[in-house]
Amino acid sequence: ETSGLIYLSGKLITHNDSGGEPILYELDSISGDVTRSVIIENATNVDWEDICSDSTYIYIADFGNNNGARTDLKIYRLLISDYLMTPNDTVTADIITFSYSDQIDFNPSQFSTNFDAEAIISFNDSLFIFTKNWGDNWTNIYALPKTPGTYQIAKVDSIDVQGLITGGTYDELTNTVL
Repeated sequence: ETSGLIYLSGKLITHNDSGGEPILYELDSISGDVTRSVIIENATNVDWEDICSDSTYIYIADFGNNNGARTDLKIYRLLISDYLMTPNDTVTADIITFSYSDQIDFNPSQFSTNFDAEAIISFNDSLFIFTKNWGDNWTNIYALPKTPGTYQIAKVDSIDVQGLITGGTYDELTNTVL
């Protein structure tokens, strides 16, 4: 199951959802065939949900959390130049780890948590995570620095979306979040 998607340097790039290999796949935009696979050698795909980029980095969000019990949420950050120019289709990622400052309950509760996420965007100097709130059908928005490290992140806003957010992107041309 492909879970995230970006268009970068004329390439359509995706990844598998939970339990897949730590690989980014380039797809032919007409046939859908895989034309290249790039392994992230120091990554694990626990539950990769989305991918985004800025002018320097690709960010892979490993933060799927359907049960609300995960304590190993992370973002893998790859230099675009490393990704595009690797001679052996293998790259190493920087790692950004985080937790939600307002999550105090980690007891598994499938499809009722407000700490699952499937959408991430890059905007200015931050990454913004949009939660998939099973409990109330809102989305909470959290800001996360783009710099490797360990962070406890705070909610910056909430939106009554009356549904479950499963992807997102920022359109620089229209200054719009979709």
